[in-house]
Amino acid sequence: MPILPLEAIKAKEALLTYDSVDDSVLQSYSEYSLAQLIYYAMKESATSEQASRMTAMDSASKNAGEFISRIYTTVIHSIFVYSTFILKIIILL
Repeated sequence: MPILPLEAIKAKEALLTYDSVDDSVLQSYSEYSLAQLIYYAMKESATSEQASRMTAMDSASKNAGEFISRIYTTVIHSIFVYSTFILKIIILL
């Protein structure tokens, strides 16, 4: 929605359908339109920021899951190797 100056709003033919539209009403309309556009931009910005954070947290969770899986596999492998080593020592004694 574009921001129009009061002269452009007054020149619109659609205003002729209303009985009385004075300058104070048009001024209020113009101010309301500006406030609405600013609010919309702020709302879009906040929504975009939250979406970015949500995506980042999802990626971090996936990365953490993969990291934990790799550590778990490494630990299990280390335990297996250590157990095998201990068994070899016991058998050789």
